[in-house]
Amino acid sequence: MNKENQLRDVTNTPESIQKSHFNHGALNLDKHFDLIHETHNDLQQQLHRIETSTNQTYVDLEQLYSRSKSNNDNLNKLLKNVVEYSNEVITEGNATKADMGSILKALEELKLKEVSLRDDDMAKIKGAIRSVYLEREGEEGDLKQSHETLATFLKDDRISKQILQEQFEQLSKSINAVDNSATLSRIEGLLGNQQWKNDFRKELKTHKEHMESISDQLLAKLSTIDQNLQKSGNNELTTQSIASKEAKVSELEMKIKMLEDKYNLLSSQYSAKYDQYKILSQQFQELSGKMHDDNTSSSSSSSIHNLKRFYQTSLQMIEEHNLVQTDKRIVSMPAGFSNNSDDD
Repeated sequence: MNKENQLRDVTNTPESIQKSHFNHGALNLDKHFDLIHETHNDLQQQLHRIETSTNQTYVDLEQLYSRSKSNNDNLNKLLKNVVEYSNEVITEGNATKADMGSILKALEELKLKEVSLRDDDMAKIKGAIRSVYLEREGEEGDLKQSHETLATFLKDDRISKQILQEQFEQLSKSINAVDNSATLSRIEGLLGNQQWKNDFRKELKTHKEHMESISDQLLAKLSTIDQNLQKSGNNELTTQSIASKEAKVSELEMKIKMLEDKYNLLSSQYSAKYDQYKILSQQFQELSGKMHDDNTSSSSSSSIHNLKRFYQTSLQMIEEHNLVQTDKRIVSMPAGFSNNSDDD
Protein backbone atom coordinates (compact mmCIF):
# COMPACT_ATOMS: atom_id res chain seq x y z
CA MET A 1 0.00 0.00 0.00
CA ASN A 2 2.92 2.34 0.74
CA LYS A 3 4.39 1.62 -2.68
CA GLU A 4 1.10 2.54 -4.32
CA ASN A 5 0.97 5.82 -2.39
CA GLN A 6 4.53 6.62 -3.46
CA LEU A 7 3.69 5.94 -7.08
CA ARG A 8 0.56 8.04 -6.74
CA ASP A 9 2.61 10.89 -5.31
CA VAL A 10 5.01 10.72 -8.23
CA THR A 11 2.07 10.64 -10.60
CA ASN A 12 0.40 13.61 -8.96
CA THR A 13 3.69 15.67 -9.13
CA PRO A 14 3.36 18.47 -11.68
CA GLU A 15 5.05 17.52 -14.91
CA SER A 16 6.51 21.03 -15.41
CA ILE A 17 8.42 20.80 -12.10
CA GLN A 18 9.88 17.44 -13.06
CA LYS A 19 10.98 18.69 -16.45
CA SER A 20 12.52 21.88 -15.02
CA HIS A 21 14.64 19.98 -12.49
CA PHE A 22 15.66 17.42 -15.07
CA ASN A 23 16.57 20.07 -17.65
CA HIS A 24 18.61 21.98 -15.07
CA GLY A 25 20.68 18.89 -14.20
CA ALA A 26 21.10 17.96 -17.85
CA LEU A 27 22.28 21.51 -18.64
CA ASN A 28 24.98 21.34 -15.95
CA LEU A 29 26.15 17.97 -17.24
CA ASP A 30 26.22 19.27 -20.80
CA LYS A 31 28.39 22.18 -19.75
CA HIS A 32 30.74 19.84 -17.91
CA PHE A 33 31.04 17.48 -20.88
CA ASP A 34 31.55 20.44 -23.24
CA LEU A 35 34.40 21.63 -21.03
CA ILE A 36 35.92 18.14 -21.05
CA HIS A 37 35.58 18.00 -24.85
CA GLU A 38 37.27 21.39 -25.32
CA THR A 39 40.10 20.41 -22.96
CA HIS A 40 40.55 17.15 -24.87
CA ASN A 41 40.77 19.04 -28.18
CA ASP A 42 43.38 21.40 -26.73
CA LEU A 43 45.44 18.45 -25.53
CA GLN A 44 45.27 16.82 -28.97
CA GLN A 45 46.42 20.03 -30.66
CA GLN A 46 49.36 20.42 -28.29
CA LEU A 47 50.36 16.78 -28.78
CA HIS A 48 50.21 17.28 -32.56
CA ARG A 49 52.48 20.33 -32.29
CA ILE A 50 54.92 18.39 -30.12
CA GLU A 51 54.99 15.50 -32.59
CA THR A 52 55.58 17.87 -35.53
CA SER A 53 58.42 19.64 -33.71
CA THR A 54 59.97 16.29 -32.75
CA ASN A 55 59.92 15.03 -36.35
CA GLN A 56 61.54 18.24 -37.59
CA THR A 57 64.16 17.91 -34.87
CA TYR A 58 64.98 14.37 -36.03
CA VAL A 59 65.39 15.59 -39.62
CA ASP A 60 67.70 18.42 -38.54
CA LEU A 61 69.78 16.04 -36.41
CA GLU A 62 70.20 13.62 -39.33
CA GLN A 63 71.38 16.46 -41.56
CA LEU A 64 73.81 17.68 -38.90
CA TYR A 65 75.13 14.15 -38.42
CA SER A 66 75.73 13.65 -42.16
CA ARG A 67 77.48 17.00 -42.47
CA SER A 68 79.61 16.37 -39.40
CA LYS A 69 80.57 12.95 -40.74
CA SER A 70 81.57 14.44 -44.11
CA ASN A 71 83.64 17.18 -42.45
CA ASN A 72 85.30 14.60 -40.20
CA ASP A 73 86.25 12.48 -43.22
CA ASN A 74 87.74 15.47 -45.00
CA LEU A 75 89.69 16.46 -41.90
CA ASN A 76 91.02 12.91 -41.49
CA LYS A 77 92.20 12.92 -45.12
CA LEU A 78 93.94 16.24 -44.58
CA LEU A 79 95.65 15.01 -41.42
CA LYS A 80 96.73 11.83 -43.19
CA ASN A 81 98.33 13.85 -46.00
CA VAL A 82 100.06 16.12 -43.49
CA VAL A 83 101.45 13.11 -41.63
CA GLU A 84 102.75 11.54 -44.85
CA TYR A 85 104.38 14.77 -46.00
CA SER A 86 105.90 15.37 -42.58
CA ASN A 87 107.29 11.84 -42.50
CA GLU A 88 108.93 12.26 -45.89
CA VAL A 89 110.32 15.69 -44.99
CA ILE A 90 111.79 14.44 -41.72
CA THR A 91 113.29 11.37 -43.38
CA GLU A 92 114.95 13.31 -46.19
CA GLY A 93 116.13 16.04 -43.83
CA ASN A 94 117.75 13.59 -41.43
CA ALA A 95 119.39 11.72 -44.29
CA THR A 96 120.76 14.94 -45.77
CA LYS A 97 122.15 16.10 -42.43
CA ALA A 98 123.76 12.74 -41.80
CA ASP A 99 125.34 12.66 -45.28
CA MET A 100 126.73 16.15 -45.06
CA GLY A 101 127.97 15.63 -41.51
CA SER A 102 129.85 12.49 -42.44
CA ILE A 103 131.43 14.08 -45.52
CA LEU A 104 132.53 17.20 -43.63
CA LYS A 105 133.93 15.15 -40.78
CA ALA A 106 135.96 12.96 -43.12
CA LEU A 107 137.30 15.96 -45.06
CA GLU A 108 138.28 17.83 -41.89
CA GLU A 109 140.17 14.78 -40.67
CA LEU A 110 142.01 14.59 -44.00
CA LYS A 111 142.86 18.28 -43.83
CA LEU A 112 144.27 17.95 -40.34
CA LYS A 113 146.39 15.00 -41.40
CA GLU A 114 147.53 16.85 -44.55
CA VAL A 115 147.74 13.74 -46.64
CA SER A 116 147.10 13.37 -50.34
CA LEU A 117 144.46 11.04 -51.58
CA ARG A 118 145.36 8.00 -53.60
CA ASP A 119 143.24 5.49 -55.44
CA ASP A 120 142.81 3.37 -52.33
CA ASP A 121 141.90 6.51 -50.37
CA MET A 122 139.23 7.34 -52.94
CA ALA A 123 137.89 3.83 -52.55
CA LYS A 124 137.73 4.31 -48.79
CA ILE A 125 135.84 7.61 -49.22
CA LYS A 126 133.39 5.92 -51.55
CA GLY A 127 132.95 3.17 -48.98
CA ALA A 128 132.32 5.76 -46.26
CA ILE A 129 129.67 7.45 -48.40
CA ARG A 130 127.98 4.12 -49.00
CA SER A 131 128.14 3.32 -45.29
CA VAL A 132 126.34 6.60 -44.59
CA TYR A 133 123.40 5.45 -46.68
CA LEU A 134 123.46 2.08 -44.97
CA GLU A 135 123.33 3.75 -41.57
CA ARG A 136 119.87 5.09 -42.39
CA GLU A 137 118.45 1.70 -41.57
CA GLY A 138 119.66 2.08 -37.99
CA GLU A 139 117.78 5.34 -37.69
CA GLU A 140 114.40 3.82 -38.54
CA GLY A 141 113.50 3.44 -34.86
CA ASP A 142 113.94 7.16 -34.18
CA LEU A 143 112.06 8.04 -37.35
CA LYS A 144 109.15 5.79 -36.41
CA GLN A 145 108.98 7.32 -32.94
CA SER A 146 108.96 10.84 -34.42
CA HIS A 147 106.28 9.79 -36.89
CA GLU A 148 104.07 8.37 -34.12
CA THR A 149 104.50 11.51 -32.01
CA LEU A 150 103.57 13.75 -34.93
CA ALA A 151 100.61 11.55 -35.89
CA THR A 152 99.29 11.61 -32.31
CA PHE A 153 99.69 15.36 -32.21
CA LEU A 154 97.90 15.87 -35.54
CA LYS A 155 94.97 13.63 -34.59
CA ASP A 156 93.93 16.09 -31.89
CA ASP A 157 90.81 17.86 -33.18
CA ARG A 158 91.77 21.06 -31.37
CA ILE A 159 94.94 21.59 -33.38
CA SER A 160 94.94 25.01 -35.03
CA LYS A 161 96.34 26.40 -38.21
CA GLN A 162 98.83 28.55 -36.32
CA ILE A 163 100.40 25.54 -34.57
CA LEU A 164 100.77 23.70 -37.88
CA GLN A 165 102.39 26.73 -39.48
CA GLU A 166 104.84 27.02 -36.58
CA GLN A 167 105.78 23.36 -36.91
CA PHE A 168 106.37 23.62 -40.64
CA GLU A 169 108.27 26.90 -40.27
CA GLN A 170 110.64 25.17 -37.85
CA LEU A 171 110.94 22.28 -40.27
CA SER A 172 111.71 24.67 -43.13
CA LYS A 173 114.38 26.40 -41.03
CA SER A 174 116.00 23.07 -40.21
CA ILE A 175 116.03 22.17 -43.92
CA ASN A 176 117.37 25.56 -44.93
CA ALA A 177 120.11 25.14 -42.34
CA VAL A 178 121.53 22.45 -44.61
CA ASP A 179 122.49 24.84 -47.41
CA ASN A 180 123.80 22.79 -50.27
CA SER A 181 125.66 25.63 -51.96
CA ALA A 182 127.37 26.69 -48.71
CA THR A 183 128.29 23.09 -47.95
CA LEU A 184 129.78 22.54 -51.40
CA SER A 185 131.73 25.80 -51.22
CA ARG A 186 133.06 24.69 -47.84
CA ILE A 187 134.10 21.37 -49.32
CA GLU A 188 135.84 23.11 -52.20
CA GLY A 189 137.65 25.41 -49.72
CA LEU A 190 138.87 22.45 -47.72
CA LEU A 191 139.99 20.68 -50.84
CA GLY A 192 141.50 23.74 -52.56
CA ASN A 193 145.00 22.69 -51.79
CA GLN A 194 144.35 19.06 -52.67
CA GLN A 195 144.46 17.39 -56.04
CA TRP A 196 141.43 15.22 -56.63
CA LYS A 197 140.56 12.63 -59.13
CA ASN A 198 137.93 13.24 -61.77
CA ASP A 199 135.74 10.41 -60.60
CA PHE A 200 135.46 11.93 -57.08
CA ARG A 201 134.45 15.29 -58.59
CA LYS A 202 131.81 13.54 -60.68
CA GLU A 203 130.50 11.82 -57.58
CA LEU A 204 130.31 15.14 -55.71
CA LYS A 205 128.45 16.67 -58.65
CA THR A 206 126.03 13.77 -58.68
CA HIS A 207 125.47 14.16 -54.96
CA LYS A 208 124.86 17.90 -55.43
CA GLU A 209 122.24 17.25 -58.10
CA HIS A 210 120.60 14.70 -55.84
CA MET A 211 120.46 17.21 -52.97
CA GLU A 212 118.98 19.87 -55.27
CA SER A 213 116.26 17.49 -56.44
CA ILE A 214 115.46 16.65 -52.80
CA SER A 215 115.22 20.35 -51.98
CA ASP A 216 112.83 20.93 -54.90
CA GLN A 217 110.66 18.05 -53.74
CA LEU A 218 110.60 19.42 -50.21
CA LEU A 219 109.59 22.87 -51.42
CA ALA A 220 106.79 21.39 -53.54
CA LYS A 221 105.51 19.36 -50.60
CA LEU A 222 105.63 22.39 -48.29
CA SER A 223 103.62 24.36 -50.85
CA THR A 224 101.01 21.61 -50.96
CA ILE A 225 100.86 21.56 -47.15
CA ASP A 226 100.34 25.34 -47.11
CA GLN A 227 97.39 24.94 -49.50
CA ASN A 228 95.90 22.27 -47.27
CA LEU A 229 96.29 24.59 -44.29
CA GLN A 230 94.37 27.29 -46.14
CA LYS A 231 91.60 24.77 -46.83
CA SER A 232 91.47 23.89 -43.15
CA GLY A 233 90.37 27.49 -42.48
CA ASN A 234 87.14 26.71 -44.33
CA ASN A 235 86.62 23.69 -42.08
CA GLU A 236 86.70 26.03 -39.07
CA LEU A 237 83.74 27.96 -40.56
CA THR A 238 81.88 24.68 -41.04
CA THR A 239 82.54 23.81 -37.39
CA GLN A 240 81.07 27.14 -36.31
CA SER A 241 77.91 26.54 -38.38
CA ILE A 242 77.55 23.09 -36.81
CA ALA A 243 77.90 24.61 -33.34
CA SER A 244 75.18 27.19 -34.10
CA LYS A 245 72.82 24.49 -35.37
CA GLU A 246 73.50 22.38 -32.30
CA ALA A 247 72.53 25.41 -30.19
CA LYS A 248 69.26 25.68 -32.14
CA VAL A 249 68.58 22.00 -31.59
CA SER A 250 69.17 22.44 -27.85
CA GLU A 251 66.76 25.37 -27.80
CA LEU A 252 64.14 23.31 -29.64
CA GLU A 253 64.57 20.44 -27.17
CA MET A 254 64.09 22.92 -24.31
CA LYS A 255 60.84 24.14 -25.90
CA ILE A 256 59.62 20.56 -26.28
CA LYS A 257 60.39 19.92 -22.62
CA MET A 258 58.43 23.06 -21.63
CA LEU A 259 55.45 21.85 -23.68
CA GLU A 260 55.62 18.46 -21.99
CA ASP A 261 55.68 20.16 -18.58
CA LYS A 262 52.63 22.23 -19.53
CA TYR A 263 50.86 19.10 -20.72
CA ASN A 264 51.59 17.31 -17.43
CA LEU A 265 50.37 20.36 -15.48
CA LEU A 266 47.18 20.49 -17.53
CA SER A 267 46.61 16.77 -16.98
CA SER A 268 47.06 17.16 -13.22
CA GLN A 269 44.65 20.11 -13.18
CA TYR A 270 42.10 18.09 -15.14
CA SER A 271 42.44 15.20 -12.67
CA ALA A 272 41.98 17.63 -9.77
CA LYS A 273 38.83 19.07 -11.36
CA TYR A 274 37.46 15.60 -11.90
CA ASP A 275 38.15 14.71 -8.25
CA GLN A 276 36.37 17.88 -7.18
CA TYR A 277 33.42 16.90 -9.32
CA LYS A 278 33.26 13.49 -7.63
CA ILE A 279 33.45 15.14 -4.19
CA LEU A 280 30.63 17.52 -5.10
CA SER A 281 28.54 14.63 -6.36
CA GLN A 282 29.13 12.75 -3.11
CA GLN A 283 28.24 15.84 -1.07
CA PHE A 284 25.06 16.24 -3.10
CA GLN A 285 24.10 12.66 -2.35
CA GLU A 286 24.79 13.15 1.36
CA LEU A 287 22.74 16.34 1.38
CA SER A 288 19.91 14.58 -0.39
CA GLY A 289 20.06 11.79 2.21
CA LYS A 290 19.90 14.31 5.05
CA MET A 291 16.93 16.03 3.46
CA HIS A 292 15.29 12.65 3.07
CA ASP A 293 15.79 11.92 6.79
CA ASP A 294 14.42 15.35 7.77
CA ASN A 295 11.34 15.03 5.59
CA THR A 296 10.29 11.44 6.43
CA SER A 297 8.21 12.65 9.42
CA SER A 298 6.26 15.19 7.33
CA SER A 299 3.60 13.63 5.12
CA SER A 300 2.91 16.95 3.41
CA SER A 301 6.39 17.01 1.84
CA SER A 302 6.18 13.49 0.42
CA SER A 303 5.77 14.80 -3.12
CA ILE A 304 9.00 16.85 -2.84
CA HIS A 305 10.79 13.82 -1.43
CA ASN A 306 9.59 11.68 -4.31
CA LEU A 307 10.70 14.32 -6.78
CA LYS A 308 14.20 14.48 -5.21
CA ARG A 309 14.44 10.73 -5.20
CA PHE A 310 13.42 10.70 -8.85
CA TYR A 311 16.06 13.34 -9.64
CA GLN A 312 18.73 11.44 -7.70
CA THR A 313 17.85 8.21 -9.50
CA SER A 314 18.08 10.00 -12.83
CA LEU A 315 21.53 11.38 -11.97
CA GLN A 316 22.79 7.95 -10.97
CA MET A 317 21.53 6.49 -14.22
CA ILE A 318 23.27 9.24 -16.18
CA GLU A 319 26.52 8.64 -14.28
CA GLU A 320 26.43 4.90 -14.82
CA HIS A 321 25.23 4.69 -18.41
CA ASN A 322 25.76 8.25 -19.69
CA LEU A 323 22.25 8.22 -21.11
CA VAL A 324 18.65 7.99 -19.92
CA GLN A 325 17.23 4.52 -20.39
CA THR A 326 13.96 4.93 -22.23
CA ASP A 327 12.79 1.37 -21.69
CA LYS A 328 11.86 2.09 -18.04
CA ARG A 329 8.65 3.92 -17.29
CA ILE A 330 8.74 5.80 -14.01
CA VAL A 331 5.26 7.32 -14.21
CA SER A 332 3.23 4.75 -16.04
CA MET A 333 0.28 3.89 -13.81
CA PRO A 334 -3.12 4.28 -15.54
CA ALA A 335 -5.71 6.49 -13.89
CA GLY A 336 -8.26 3.68 -13.82
CA PHE A 337 -5.86 1.38 -11.99
CA SER A 338 -5.22 4.12 -9.42
CA ASN A 339 -8.97 4.60 -8.84
CA ASN A 340 -9.52 0.86 -8.40
CA SER A 341 -6.80 0.78 -5.72
CA ASP A 342 -8.53 3.67 -3.95
CA ASP A 343 -11.85 1.74 -3.96
CA ASP A 344 -10.10 -1.21 -2.44
